[in-house]
Order: sequence, then C-alpha cells, then structure tokens
Amino acid sequence: MTPKESAQTYDIIDLSALIYFDANDPIATSMAMLTIDDDAPVSTISPIVTAPDSFHLEIHWSGTDIGSGVKNYTIFVATEGGSFLPWVELADSLSGLLPATIGHTYKLLAIARDSVDNKENKLDHDLEITFTADLIVGSQCSELGLNIGDPCDDGNLCTVNDTVNVDCLCIGTFQDSDNDGVCDAEDICPNGPEPGTPCDDENPCTINDTITINCECIGTIIDSDNDGYSDVCDSCPLDPNKHEPGICGCGVEDIPITWYADTDGDGAGDPNSSLAGYTCIQPEGYVANSDDQCPEDPGKIEPRICGCGISDVDTDEDGTPDCNDGCPNDPEKTEPGICGCGVEDIPMTWYADTDGDEAGDPNNSQSGFTCIQPEGYVDNSNDLCPDDAIKTEPGICGCGVSDIDTDEDSIVDCNDGCPNDPNKTEPGVCGCGIADVPSIWYADTDGDGAGDPNNSLSGYSCLQFEGYVANSDDLCPNDPNKTEPGVCGCDVSDLDTDGDGTPDCIDGCPSDPFKTDPGQCGCGNSDLDSDEDGIADCLDNCPTISNLNQLDSDGDGVGDVCDNCPSTANADQADFDNDGVGDVCDNCPKIANADQEDTDEDGIGDVCERENSLCNYVLLPKKRSKSRNQRFILEV
Repeated sequence: MTPKESAQTYDIIDLSALIYFDANDPIATSMAMLTIDDDAPVSTISPIVTAPDSFHLEIHWSGTDIGSGVKNYTIFVATEGGSFLPWVELADSLSGLLPATIGHTYKLLAIARDSVDNKENKLDHDLEITFTADLIVGSQCSELGLNIGDPCDDGNLCTVNDTVNVDCLCIGTFQDSDNDGVCDAEDICPNGPEPGTPCDDENPCTINDTITINCECIGTIIDSDNDGYSDVCDSCPLDPNKHEPGICGCGVEDIPITWYADTDGDGAGDPNSSLAGYTCIQPEGYVANSDDQCPEDPGKIEPRICGCGISDVDTDEDGTPDCNDGCPNDPEKTEPGICGCGVEDIPMTWYADTDGDEAGDPNNSQSGFTCIQPEGYVDNSNDLCPDDAIKTEPGICGCGVSDIDTDEDSIVDCNDGCPNDPNKTEPGVCGCGIADVPSIWYADTDGDGAGDPNNSLSGYSCLQFEGYVANSDDLCPNDPNKTEPGVCGCDVSDLDTDGDGTPDCIDGCPSDPFKTDPGQCGCGNSDLDSDEDGIADCLDNCPTISNLNQLDSDGDGVGDVCDNCPSTANADQADFDNDGVGDVCDNCPKIANADQEDTDEDGIGDVCERENSLCNYVLLPKKRSKSRNQRFILEV
C-alpha cells in the first residue's frame, strides 16, 4: 500500500481487505489503523565540550522527531580538515568520549534516524572544536600534580629544560655539543670525536686509525704473514716467503717442471713430445705426466689385446673382447649359430594353425627351432576344431557353431528361441523382447489421450486396441478439452480470459481483469468514486466534489457544486480570465473579477468600465465640405 502524495505526518489511514477462496463469498479482514510519519528527525551536537583528560573530548548530542520518535544516531568526525568518518554508528546513546590530541581541530556531524527509518539530511557539520589544554577538567596531569608545560626533573643528567608534555610525561632536551651521540655529561672527548672514532694518522703503512682514550689519532700495523712487512706495504701480504709475486704470483712457489703433449686429450702425455716450464703455468694441450703409449688414441694409454686405435671393451662381459667376439652383445655366444646372436638354438615341434585361431592341430606338425616359426604354424596343439576359427573345443553346439549366450540367460543361442531376450526362451504372445504383461485398455472416445473408466477391454500391454489408452483418467469422456469437470463442468471451458482468477463461465466481466460484475459503470470501466458520495465517477456530474443530489440547474451536464455558471448552460466551462466565473455568465470575461462587482448594475463589471475609462479620445479635423460646414470625426 502506498499513501497519497498529499498525506502528512499524523494522518491516519484506516484499511481492511477482502479474502477470496474459489467461488465462495469474500471474507472481510478486521480494520487496521496506520499513522503516517513523513518527517525526518532533527539532531544537534552540544557546543559545551570538556576533556576528562589530555586524550579525550567529552561530546554530547540530542535530537527531536515529529512522529514515531528518534531511534538512533550516527556521529561522523573529520580530523584536521580530512574526510568525515563514522565514530558512533546507529547508537541510542547521547554522549561519548572522542579520542583526541591537544592542538588538533575536529568537525562533528550528527545524523538521526526515526523509528520508521526516516533519515536526517544535513548540508554542513554541527560543531567545530580545537582541543586546547584549558578544556581539561581539573589538574591536567594529576599524577604529577602539575599542568602541561610546567618545569620538572626527568632524572636524566644528559637532558636540560625538562618540562611536562601533552602526554603528562616529564621530558628534557638531550645536550650533545659535538653531535657525536654521547651527551656532554658522559662524553670523554666532549669537544671532538669519541675514543674509537675512525681518523687518519697520516702513516701510509697503518690501518684502522682511531681516536684513543687520550683523544689522539693512532693507527695499527697489520703483518698477516709475519714476514716483518706491513700488509699495506707488502705486495704479497699473505705469503711469508715473498714480498713480490715473482713468476707464479703470491702464495705459489716458482717450481721448474717438464710438460708433455696430450695430443688425444685423454689426460696422459706423450713421452716423445715435451716443453720446459713451471708448475704454476700449464701450457694448453700439455700435462705433467708421460704415461701415453697410444698418443693418438684417446681411449687407451697402452696397446693391450686389440692394439692402439681399437677398444678392448667386452660389451657382453663374456671374457672375449668385442674385437675377437662374433656376438659382442650376447654373453652366451661368440658365434651366431643357427638362431643368430642373442637367441638360443632350442629344438621344438610346430603345429599347423589351419583356421588362424592361434591353436595348433595335434594331427598336423613339423620339427624345427624356437627361433624360426614356419608360416601357418604355432607352438601348441590345443585345437580340437581345426577348421573352426572361433572354437578350439566342440562345446554345447559343436564345431562350426558358436556357443555364445547373447542375452546372458544361461541358454546358448543355438538352443534359445529368443537369443536377444534374457527373460524369454520362446516368443510367447508378445514376441521376443516384450514381456507378456496382462493389461486393461480404456476407450478414448474424445481423443484427448485420457481413457473412460467406464469403457474398457482386457488384453496385453504389447497389443494396444485402436481408440483405447492405458489410463482411466477421463472424467469428461466426451469433452476433448477436459479430463475433469473443473469449476464450469464438462463441455464448458474453465478459460479465465482476463486472468483475474474467476473463470469466464461465472465472471460477469470476462474481459475485465478488475471486475467480475458490471457495477455502476459496466465492464471495462472503473467504478471509482473519487468524492466518495456513493455515485461512481462515470455517472457523477461533479466527480471531485460530493453532491449526492446531482443537482444541475442549467442542465449542461456539470453539477451545480462545480459549475462555474450554475444558472447558464456551459458544458465546456470556458473561463478566459481564470477567475472562477464562466465566460457565459462573467460580467467582465476578459479581466479577472471573481466578485463580479457591478455598481451601476448595467451588466458590465466595474473592472471593465474602469479599463474603458482610461481610453484617450482625439478630435481630428477633416476637409471642409461645399456646404461650408466643418465636420469632425472622433477617432479612438
């Protein structure tokens, strides 16, 4: 239900409803009374703000509402000109402690909601407040017995100018004249670098120059190899045997050596090809040994059994190297034999497989070896049906006939009258694949697919009689559009053309979804009675003003109560000057004069006569006529 736009707060709406069940008389509900609340609440934040301590502001708010009353508040806060964020959300409380910082400015905005969810709308904040120390109630720092900014003693010898800060802490200023991080009260060298500070003692052979406890800059001599030379001035600071790199560099002794050519890259040198040098510098392509007796063979350093250039590998590990082995990959043979390398020479009997079923005929065979299978022969003699490719034994049906049981009913197809039907071995009444199920068939006289329960024949489910169906659902056997009587009965449609829940057969207005009875205005027309005078608008000569007597003195179809000329017919109600008096009875129709004042009772309203009195008249002379009479024409 939606109230009229003209409804105001405290307007009361009385309403009830009618409940319809099928074709029964409607049932009226009890009367309900609703009170309109169309006004949003109004709220404000108190300008009196105090601080219980240096961390919070105490805020108070309140509100009023015409209607259902204030339900809750949401308080928004903007800090230092930032965005408004919710602080208190949908609360029914009227005060709170706002976390705050002394010196910061806060804007507060309250939004109230009433009990029917009308929400307050504001264009600006309610209060702006800056948190200052004078807002704090009582002693600002009660634990210290002091106020913010008062002198105090923080107990630290390194600080000066100790005062109470906004957090009620006694804080001083750290004093460090040389800015070295150590306060003057504890600084060994208060006017210069502290002991341990890096410096430069101007000695090129020292390192880690630092300020001593006597505030002097002294460096350290480091001799890592203990050879008497400072590392800074030693070209080989980690080699106690050298002060200069020499041929091999620091840390490596300069030892002479003979290098041998490794032509085949197998890590062994050719004793017949060498160079003199040092152990620290190996020439490319040379090694320190002369062990290679096969300098051109990267696989050998000695000739062995097969000689240089040929591998002595024994792939099959049978004790004969591949260079002398006729079957180098077969550990059982050194010659191929009948079956070749890798296959044992085993004698066997082969049997003819005439029907190609991989089973041999025991009465047809020949001798040979396992490695050579004659074409058309197999290694078994299992075929008792040598000319039947499907069987190796006669089985139930004999050779040449399959023992398959297609429908898996334990009866092989050669003995099964219905080989594809697991439920039958003979066709029966309905044939293979269909069960012989007794059934009752019902006449479908009207052809709607539903059977007449009073007209039936006995038979089988597999044989349907023409004009009969398997169900007996038709309670209207001669009506093709119904199987049940419904509201309107057999042979009469239950169609509800206008979709109003009442079928056409009992609907007084079957094409009007808003009516089931013509009423005052007839089907298709609303019976609305805007002025609630008991006469529908379609028949009411003044539908917006109650006039039960329908008086129409001038018979123009417009009731006297809303006729702007009730004594003079004017169906069009024309009123040029919009003064509420129709043109046909207006004594001054072009100028508004709702009072129709006519002092001289000449039928012309006073406002028209005053307007006419303002007209200017001018006498214009014309040419003299022959009669010598002067003639004037009055032009307006």
